Amino acid sequence: MVAADGSGRTAADGDRFGWADALRTLGHACAVVGLDAADARPMRLGENAIICLDSPPVVARIARTVDYLPDVTKEVAVARWFASIDFPAVRLLPDIDQPLVIDGRVVTFWRKERHVPRRATAARGAGAPIAVEPTGGGFPSGGTARGHRAGAGAGADG
Repeated sequence: MVAADGSGRTAADGDRFGWADALRTLGHACAVVGLDAADARPMRLGENAIICLDSPPVVARIARTVDYLPDVTKEVAVARWFASIDFPAVRLLPDIDQPLVIDGRVVTFWRKERHVPRRATAARGAGAPIAVEPTGGGFPSGGTARGHRAGAGAGADG
């Protein structure tokens, strides 16, 4: 729901979350990690505020409350795991301990990419999509993953 003054959104409990709130939190988060928020460009406001920085090319994602911390922590773990297996996905900004909790909100910083492939590279199966399923062991949730090429039999590990 849009706030009565049109400046932002209101959470179910009545806490306001608008661009001014998100940009203030971004400024504090950038100060903590050594980024400059001066060139911040708001992109989208919903459950999260998505804000682009140009130098360096970064996308900041700010969750409206700390209640999202468990979900964001899982997302960060999956993103790190994807990076560790060179899976084509957007990457976290390196060398920053994430997620951050700033002003009672959860903040993550991601590399701004022009294009993220939606399919695996030829080295991973001639462009066939790879489905990832937890199977126990090294997967961020405590499992591992097996990559199955589209159309391959159930026993075809990638």
